[in-house]
Amino acid sequence: MANYTPPNWRKNVNLRDGTSLYLRPICPDDVGRIRRFYERLSLESTYYRFMSMMKRLTDMEVEHFTKINFDDEMAIVGVVPDDTEPGGELLIAVGQYVRLPKATHAEVAFAVSDAYQGRGIATHLLQELLPFARVADIEVLEAEVLAENKRMLQVFRNMGFTTSTQRFESVIHIEFPIESTALSREQRWQREQAAGTAAMQRIFRPNVVAVVGASTRPGSIGNSLVRNLLQQEFNGAVFPVNPKHRVVCSVQCYPSLLEIPLDVDLAIIAVPAAQVMDVARDCARKRVHAMVIISAGFAESGGAGRELQAELLDFVRLYGMRMVGPNCLGLVNTEDSVRLNATFSPSYPPMGRVAFSSQSGALGIAILDLARQLRLGLSQFVSVGNKADISGNDLLYFWGTDSQTDVILLYLESFGNPKKFSRIARRVSRSKPIVVLKSGTSQAGARAASSHTGAIASSNIAARTLMAQAGIIQTDSMEKLFNAAKVLGSQPLPKGPRLAILTNAGGPAILSADRAELEGLVVRPLSEPLRQALQQHLAPAAHAGNPVDMIASATAEQYEACLNLLLKSDEVDQVLVLFIPPMVTTTVEVAHAIIRARHACGSDKPLVASILGSQGETECHDILAAERVPTFRFPEDAVVALAQLHWYANWRNTPEGEAVHFDDVDRATADAIVAEATGTLANGEMRWLAADKAFRLLEAYRIPAIPTRFAVDVEAAVAAAHQVGFPVAMKLASTTIVHKTDVGGVVLDLPNEPDLRKAFAELAARLEAEGRRGEMDGVVVQPMARSGLETVVGVSHDPQFGPVMMAGLGGIYLDLFRDVQFSLHPLTERSASEMLDNLKSSKLFAGYRGARPRDLPALREVLLRLSQLVEQHPEIQDVDLNPVMMLASGEGCRVVDARIQVTHADQFTEWVISQLDD
Repeated sequence: MANYTPPNWRKNVNLRDGTSLYLRPICPDDVGRIRRFYERLSLESTYYRFMSMMKRLTDMEVEHFTKINFDDEMAIVGVVPDDTEPGGELLIAVGQYVRLPKATHAEVAFAVSDAYQGRGIATHLLQELLPFARVADIEVLEAEVLAENKRMLQVFRNMGFTTSTQRFESVIHIEFPIESTALSREQRWQREQAAGTAAMQRIFRPNVVAVVGASTRPGSIGNSLVRNLLQQEFNGAVFPVNPKHRVVCSVQCYPSLLEIPLDVDLAIIAVPAAQVMDVARDCARKRVHAMVIISAGFAESGGAGRELQAELLDFVRLYGMRMVGPNCLGLVNTEDSVRLNATFSPSYPPMGRVAFSSQSGALGIAILDLARQLRLGLSQFVSVGNKADISGNDLLYFWGTDSQTDVILLYLESFGNPKKFSRIARRVSRSKPIVVLKSGTSQAGARAASSHTGAIASSNIAARTLMAQAGIIQTDSMEKLFNAAKVLGSQPLPKGPRLAILTNAGGPAILSADRAELEGLVVRPLSEPLRQALQQHLAPAAHAGNPVDMIASATAEQYEACLNLLLKSDEVDQVLVLFIPPMVTTTVEVAHAIIRARHACGSDKPLVASILGSQGETECHDILAAERVPTFRFPEDAVVALAQLHWYANWRNTPEGEAVHFDDVDRATADAIVAEATGTLANGEMRWLAADKAFRLLEAYRIPAIPTRFAVDVEAAVAAAHQVGFPVAMKLASTTIVHKTDVGGVVLDLPNEPDLRKAFAELAARLEAEGRRGEMDGVVVQPMARSGLETVVGVSHDPQFGPVMMAGLGGIYLDLFRDVQFSLHPLTERSASEMLDNLKSSKLFAGYRGARPRDLPALREVLLRLSQLVEQHPEIQDVDLNPVMMLASGEGCRVVDARIQVTHADQFTEWVISQLDD
C-alpha cells in the first residue's frame, strides 16, 4: 500500500562556502513553491533538468512532483526564507528518485536555483537520498545527463561510487550501485570536513563581534562579555548592542544590530530568553553568520523552554545561520592573531595546543580556571550548552584540521547522533587524540529487559564501547582528563608497553609498578648488560633492577647518567622519573639533569616526572614544562596518563577492520520469516519468534545449530524425539519466561519415550501450580548436545546507539561471572576478534591446563554472520543465542538455544531516519 506521509526528517547541512542549508522531504503543501521554483530557473538550467525548453509545469506535473509515494519515490528539497511571505519558505533545490520497473533500480534527478549553484547542494541532496533508497531496497541509481552539463556529471563522479556510463548522442546514461565503498566514504569525509571547517572558521576567527545585551553594570554577564573581549585585546571589532546605553566599557553602544555599520560575523546574545527570537530575527536581517546564545531558559527548563528552543532552532536553520548554545558560557580562541574571549568567565587560559569543549557552562568556568592554575595551554574553548545546533561533531570536524590544535578534550553529558559522532571521531583519532569525560554513567536502575543481552548491554556500556572503538581515550575525572592532555600534548607515542621507573625512593616506585600492571603496562626486569651499565653510576647499595632505585643519596649527575641509558635502551618504551627531595640534591638540580639527559640522547620515548614534595615545585615544573616534560604530583597519576598514551598508540597502530559479507545466506527465507512475524504488529509492538522460526532464521544465515523441533503437545514432542533420536533434551518454549531453569523448564538426557512423556507432564503440572501454564507455548526437543564450552552470543537494540553485539561465557556462567564483551554493530573481522580476545575466559579457548583447544574461528564466524543478519533485517530487536556450544578446534560451534525478538518496521524506519548521518 502506497505511503504518502512524508518522513519526519529535517536536516541542516554545511555547504562548501561555510554557509548552511535546510533540507526536508517534499510535501503536498509545496505545490505553489515547486511551480515557482521551476519558473525561476534559467532556460539553461531548465534545459539541463528536462532536456527541453519548457518553462511552466502542468498541473499533472506539479502533482507528480509533490504527491510522492514514499515507498517507491523520495524527494528532498532545500529551502530558504521567502521574503515575500512572513514565515514562508522558498524552494531553491530539489532532488528526487523514482523506482524503475527493475525494482532494485531507481532514476535520480536534481535541480538547483541558479543563484545557489556551485555550492555543493546537488551533492548534499544525493547524499541524503541514499539512506532512504537503501531502506527501500534500492541498490542502483540511474540518471540521464546532457553531455554538456559538466557540473552534474561531476556530482556523480565525486560521490566515489563505481559508475558506468553510456553515451547516446548528446545524453549520457549513468548507473552506479549505492552500497557504501571505501572511496565513497573517503570522498564524503573530505566534503564534510571541508564544509564543517569552513562553517566553524568564522565562529572561532571572526572579524566583527557584536554583544547583544551589553551592560554598564559591573559584574553582570552583559558587562563581563564586553570587558573580556576588550581586556584580551580581541583582534577585531567589538560592537556592544543595547538601546538603553550610549557607551559600554568606553566603547560606543548601538541600539540595534541593524545599525552596526559593518557586517557581523558573530553575535553574542545575553538577553532574557523571551527576547532571543527578536534578536535572532535581527541577526537574520543583518546576515550574521553565527550566534552564541548565552541566555538560559530553553530546553534545560523543560515545557515552554523546550518549545522556544525548537522554534529558535528551526528559525536559525531556515536562515542558514549557526548557533552555539543556548544556555552556554561562550567561547575562547587564544591564538595570537585572534585573542577572542567571548565568555563571561573571570579566568582566561594560557595559550596552548589543547582544544576543549564542555557541555556544562558552570563546569566551563572551573575548566578555564583550572587550565590557568595547571598552566595547561588551550588553543580554543567552547561551552556548547544545550547544543541545539553546534555540537561535538561540528567541533571535531574543525579541530581535526586546525593547525593550532594537537589534542581534543570533550566533556559530554549526552550524545546527539552517536553513529555520526563515532564516524567522525574514528577519523579524527587517526591523527589527533580525543579525550572524553562523560557524565551520567551511573546506572540508577537495571533495565527492565526480557533478554540476557538486553539486561546487560546498557546505554552506558554502549557509550563506552562506541568511544573505545573510535579510539577515544576515556577518563572518569577532571584530573585524569587534564593529566591525559598533558602527556598526549607533549610526548611521542610509545612503541610498546614496557615502562622503566627511575627513582630515589622505593615506596613510590613500588606503588607505580603496581599501578602500571593494573593499567596494562609492563615493568619488566632489565637485562644484565643494562643493569651493569646502570650500576656503574650508582652507589653500591642502590638497585639497578626495574624500578631502578638509586636510593636517597642519588645526585643530579646520577639521575642524568641513568636516565640517559634508559632513554637509549631498546628494552624500554617509556620512562617515569620519581624524585623525593632529600637534603643532598635539590629539585631544580634534578629538573636540569632530566633535561640534559633528554637533549643528550634525542630520545623519541615518552618521558614524564613525578616530583613528590613542595620544595622547588613551581620552578621545577616550569623548567620541565619549557622542555615539554610533564610533571605530576603523584606517581600513580603519571602511570595512568602513560597507560592512556600506550592504549592510544596501540589503537592507532592497529589497522581498521572491514565488515565481512557472506554470500551463502538465504535472505529470501529470512525475509519471509521476519515479514510474517512483524506483519500483524502495531507500530512499536514487539514479538518473540516461535522457537522453530528462530532456528529457521539462523539456518538461513548458516549459523550452525543442533537439530531442533518445536512441539505444542506431548504427542508432537514424542514424534520430534524419534525424528532427532534419543537421548534428547526437552526445553520449555515460552516468549515470556526467560530463565527456563528457574521453573524446571530444561530437562536433559531423556533416554526414551516414557521418560519424555513423564517430563512433559511434570513441566506442565509445575507451571499450572505456579499459575503460569498459559505461558507455555510448547516445548523444544533436541538431541543431546556434544560436550563443549558454553558461550553466549547476542544482540540488543539500544534506542540511541542501535544494535549492540555481545559475546562471552554463556550458560549458567553468564549471570554468575558476567564475563562478556560488547561491540557496536556492524562487526568487522577486527572487532569480532577483539571481543573474544578481551574476555577474561579467553584462555579457555586455547586449551587451559591440558584441555583441547576450542574452535575460536567458528565462534568468530557466528558473531559475523549474526551481525549480517541484523544488518539486513533491522526489525530484529534482541537476539540471545545461549548457550552456543564451542566444540574442539576444527569441529565448529552449535547454537543450543535461540531467542529472537522482532519489532514493527515503522519503529525501525523512524530509528533509521534519526540515524541518517551515518
